[in-house]
Amino acid sequence: MVLAIALAVFLNKKFSGVEIVRTIYYLPYVSNIIAVGLVWKFILNPFDGPVNAFLHSVGIPSGRLPEWLQSVRLALPSVAAINIWVTLAFSVITILAALPSISPELYEYARIEGAGRIQIFSRVTFPLLIPTCVFLLMINTINSFKNYTMVVALTNGGPGNSSYVTTFQIFQDAFKYYKFSYAAAEALLLTAFIAVVTVLFRKLQGHWDGLYDR
Repeated sequence: MVLAIALAVFLNKKFSGVEIVRTIYYLPYVSNIIAVGLVWKFILNPFDGPVNAFLHSVGIPSGRLPEWLQSVRLALPSVAAINIWVTLAFSVITILAALPSISPELYEYARIEGAGRIQIFSRVTFPLLIPTCVFLLMINTINSFKNYTMVVALTNGGPGNSSYVTTFQIFQDAFKYYKFSYAAAEALLLTAFIAVVTVLFRKLQGHWDGLYDR
């Protein structure tokens, strides 16, 4: 969310080529996840990938180069980082759509009162974006529990089971180990958990909407 707000505020400015930048930035979100995963799998290849090639060129010895997707310690954080990169565009576009709804008069009043850029953002922009941010937190939290395709494309749950996520575990239990009842129980628990999270976020969103209306 921090990255999404920062990028949205930046892309909300008027500069040459801003529409092209917005379009290019949104491309990963609408691209095929498997294709995106394969590209990143090549980029993070520990032997001939461009990331490790760059790290080696700046002086990191070959024996100390990270094995991004092959490391028990780094596999899941790497998948998470790539998933953030892919899904960030949705949050940015949503916040960009909300920014024009903020009255320009509020910014004018703030400048007349002597507020700087940081104060304008913290006391005008961000408070009025909170309902949108709560909505995005709800959507992103729900989607994070459905993160199956990216795991399959990048690590297939490995190395070992270090990058197993809930949905991948359910799939494995159902279609690899044929524990259909066990997988169904896991899926129901996941659904119940997501339902509780959704209700909590909706209540939080309703609270902020009420404050905004007042």
